[in-house]
Amino acid sequence: MDIMELGAIGELVGGVAVIATLIYLTVQIRHARHEVSLAGIQARATTSNSVLRPIVESEELAPIFAKLQVSTGLCDWGLDDAEAERFSAWCHMWMQAEQARFYSLPASAQEAEDALRLWWLSTPWGAEFWEANWAFYDSRFVAHMAELRARVRTDALTPAQIRAGEGR
Repeated sequence: MDIMELGAIGELVGGVAVIATLIYLTVQIRHARHEVSLAGIQARATTSNSVLRPIVESEELAPIFAKLQVSTGLCDWGLDDAEAERFSAWCHMWMQAEQARFYSLPASAQEAEDALRLWWLSTPWGAEFWEANWAFYDSRFVAHMAELRARVRTDALTPAQIRAGEGR
């Protein structure tokens, strides 16, 4: 084998190494981009929770939930302004956490989360909150919640049915 043949083999090996390196870097960049996106979503949920937590923790939510349980009108929940503000903040905290889990959990774990989201959307107060506030959330999460909301409406699921495992 002369020097020309060795040079040709070296060029071939070098070309293959360059291609392999480019493929590796492409995969690493995609992974890093996904991780940055997840970190941003988690940071948004964490920030939202830290801003809203004092509102929620200033008084017990039990009296608010009690009023929600006995209320019959969709818009008249019987909450005073302070209670309505605390409850709204609590709802945002929950939905920010749900959005973070939507992006961070693998598809295999989403069914259990979707059962909780279905329950949320099947309650009159959860549905009303979502309809009034969906624009504060990420578009992919909003689209997913719209699919779940359609399931609740189409199947006429009640919170009790969802708690019992129906609608999965």
